[in-house]
Amino acid sequence: MLGSLVRRFLVPLTGNSRPDPQTIRDLYLSAKRLFENHDIRAAQAEYQKYLEYQPHDVDALNDYACCLAAVGMEQAAAEIFEKAFALNDAFFPVVTNYANLLKSKYKTEESLKYLAKARLQSPYLANIRTVYGAILFSRGSAASAAPHNLAGWLSKFDDLRQGNSYLFSLAYCCPDEALLATEHRFWAETLKPLEVEAGRRPSSPQIEIVRSEPRKIRIGYWSPDLQAHSVNFFFRPLLEGHDKNQFEIFIYHDAHKRDEQTDLVEQTADQFFSVAEFQDVDLRDLILSHDLDVLVEMAGHSSSNRLNLLQARLAKLQVTGIGYPPTTGLNTIDLKMLDVHMVDGAESARYYSERIAVLPRSFWCYDPMAPVVAPSVPPCTANGFITFGCVGNLAKITPQMMRCWAEILFQVPRSRLLLRAINFNDPAAQDAMLSPLLELGISRDRIDIRKPEGGDKFSESYSEIDVILDTYPFNGGTTSCFATYMGVPIVTMAGKSLVSRMGESIMNNLGLADWVVRTPEEYVSRAVRAAVEMDCLPALRAEMRQRFQQSALGDRNLFARDFEHMIRHELNNVTSESNQAKVSSVGVLPEDEIIRRAYYVLRSGQFDAARRIVDHCLAHYPTNGAANVLWTERLTSKGKFQEAADYLERTLPIVSQSDHAKVAINLSRLHLLLDRADEARRVIENRNLLAGASEMDRLQLRQIAACIRAGSAAAMPANVKNNSSGGRTQNVEVLIFCDDSALYQLIADDLTIRGAPPASLKIHVRQLSEGLKLQAYEESLDNEGADYKIWIQKNVRIFNTSFWVDLMEAMNSSDLLSVTGAQSWRQSDWRLSAVAEKSGSLIIPSGEKKDFYEVQFFGNQPQLTISGVGVLGGEFLVLKSGAWISEAKSYLESELEQGGTHLEDYFSHAAAAAGARLAVHQCLGVSVDWRVPLDEQYLGEARMRAAELLGINAFDFPEENNSALTVPVRSVDVAVTTQKLFLERGA
Repeated sequence: MLGSLVRRFLVPLTGNSRPDPQTIRDLYLSAKRLFENHDIRAAQAEYQKYLEYQPHDVDALNDYACCLAAVGMEQAAAEIFEKAFALNDAFFPVVTNYANLLKSKYKTEESLKYLAKARLQSPYLANIRTVYGAILFSRGSAASAAPHNLAGWLSKFDDLRQGNSYLFSLAYCCPDEALLATEHRFWAETLKPLEVEAGRRPSSPQIEIVRSEPRKIRIGYWSPDLQAHSVNFFFRPLLEGHDKNQFEIFIYHDAHKRDEQTDLVEQTADQFFSVAEFQDVDLRDLILSHDLDVLVEMAGHSSSNRLNLLQARLAKLQVTGIGYPPTTGLNTIDLKMLDVHMVDGAESARYYSERIAVLPRSFWCYDPMAPVVAPSVPPCTANGFITFGCVGNLAKITPQMMRCWAEILFQVPRSRLLLRAINFNDPAAQDAMLSPLLELGISRDRIDIRKPEGGDKFSESYSEIDVILDTYPFNGGTTSCFATYMGVPIVTMAGKSLVSRMGESIMNNLGLADWVVRTPEEYVSRAVRAAVEMDCLPALRAEMRQRFQQSALGDRNLFARDFEHMIRHELNNVTSESNQAKVSSVGVLPEDEIIRRAYYVLRSGQFDAARRIVDHCLAHYPTNGAANVLWTERLTSKGKFQEAADYLERTLPIVSQSDHAKVAINLSRLHLLLDRADEARRVIENRNLLAGASEMDRLQLRQIAACIRAGSAAAMPANVKNNSSGGRTQNVEVLIFCDDSALYQLIADDLTIRGAPPASLKIHVRQLSEGLKLQAYEESLDNEGADYKIWIQKNVRIFNTSFWVDLMEAMNSSDLLSVTGAQSWRQSDWRLSAVAEKSGSLIIPSGEKKDFYEVQFFGNQPQLTISGVGVLGGEFLVLKSGAWISEAKSYLESELEQGGTHLEDYFSHAAAAAGARLAVHQCLGVSVDWRVPLDEQYLGEARMRAAELLGINAFDFPEENNSALTVPVRSVDVAVTTQKLFLERGA
């Protein structure tokens, strides 16, 4: 069926029903808009229509497959990804998703090859970090995966799957459970609000507390996992244990696939609804129409959830439980199911945004509800030594656990460690797990690596293990229940919240509290004791099944009664006030981290999401200067500079002292955009500003002061120098790569009219084709008659009237010069290097106000020229003839042509490596116009080749920094004078 589904979209339809081209185009635009707005199910439907007419559109196929994956149709998505990749293996969104597909097939080595290609050729593709994180996670390194998943989420902030990936991976490795809850709260409080269309039923209906007619309590269960999934081991016992005389059961099956387990759930329910096809708003309305007393969501942040719908009130009481151990983060969910073994007084509230619902015995009930072989005798009885084991997801195995395991094996001679995981289907995951264990000194012959077993063999596999060593901070859940059900006891370490106390709940319910420990030292000691007392293991294994049946952990009726009693109690205490979102006891991320995320999201063009993050920050840190500055973006983006200035004027007195400078800097910039230099001067001349100002703030204030001074002298030339010069005449060859003759003439006039050269310089300006740079450079390097060679791209203008004099002074001590550069080229784009690594100054057209410009300053060295540079910006290069040029043609890499400025950038880098003296001049009045695109036809290939030449690791992700000090100016003359005054000593 899935194969036919794919073929449907790869075979054009025939007949006379084909719409006109514009209608087809409108279908695509509608689908794309919905997809980018993360309205996944609506986008899926539109792409399905569009692909009937354009079955080979790879971009649409890729987005459509992403929609299918997001709603849980993984197999259908996989087939579409494979077809899209077959159609175009150079379209990097598809390449990235194909790499993820290979990962899901346990081929991570092959996956990394494709992902490296995508990373090097398209480094800013949002999904690369997420897929790389998924590969690390599948190899058992949740801690390494988490920052990549965070970066992926911030790049696509309103994509629910991206947020889920980050929170889920963090839950596996974060030892600070309060921080884990804080991250969930951040997700919830920056979540995109539900959109309610005019005329639709309100999302928060009035709830009748007292009804005129008595009826059963209506309880709804909502999950995408009502198939052969671990959730069913815990849900079906509750479902079948319910008192149907008191409760009416509604089931919302939110997955496209179903199996025998789904059928069994449907047979037991009073009302069963398959809702996977429902768009969000329709599902919300369906649930509301049922007037539920209780809605229990059982997915949390696991895959294919629609947790965001619970921002609205869909039932009198909203509960989360069974499917996801940590908090959801939503305080619109009323209750989190816990039990007495998980609660530690008032302290527990720190870990849950929901109110805690404490069950008296167990927070869940485990029952396979199918015949399972009886426990066998422990293998130690025959082996004479003990076998420790761990079964489950490798990502739960942290370095701390490995150290504990190594110590246990050291203290228990002849003992063995058996690890079983689905991840071991990937040979790379086996190596990733073995390597650190071997480094800890464990002999390879004491470690057994096993792939998963299915059916009865899975049950029988526990006959190889004497004692389970639980994971921490994320305890085993289903695997621990099954292990104990098969008679295998667990050494478990308990933490603070449910995620790290599942083992405690299990073992306490089984009457085995002495297997629960609190510290790594106790963990090791308890495991060693189990080996010493291994004669007790046969009796324990024989009685474990009975222990289950006598506790709420294994008795469905006992558990259901506890659950129902809790529900009745909570319903009896519901009031209109209690249904309001509660004040959370969960902490908030540090303000600097929230601001970092806001900037990250803003730089990627996600303006609405960035505003929500800023609002979240201000709700908790109202005096944060950076947040208040960022808040004004919603005004300045609409040209409302006066309103933004008024806001910052009101804000300045209330922000913390350390942030005064930040607010004042941005307030003065607004005054400059409003052409009010006197007001800008008033703001920055406040002596108190410097008290908490950072080094960069002080530089920014100095730059603004220079701009104000420059504006007052705007009518005079920008610091023109004497153009007379003695000595011999020198020849300067200028190559301008520009196919547009009018634009070429403007650049040439900048050099020969605006920047009139002295008589001692003979300027030879040539217009050259943009597509023939390599040939032109080779000829230029062979031109022995030119003392200087200047290579200029078409996006460059030169506004400095003393350009030639300033340039010649700088070239006295330089072989190669530009206006931007960095000390080294260690990542795919050297322009993203750390502030201290970069230098340069540019004039660019303002993105804020028409006909304005900005002076940009990179780095932290306010001096005229910077030497010792390792790479230069290739938009503008000046070469001085000399011995170094004899080898310079070898620095020109043909594969970098038509790759933006990679050819020029690498040329400068290779020259520096060969001993040429590189320098950056920060005051030449050079403008690079971001509105003029360069030839980037082979940009991807150029990035790939440059990375190969430089030895750049595709998966090295240094902290990126594209920040610059900027000040708005009303003319290019003011801009040039600002540059000069800024670099004057004492400006």
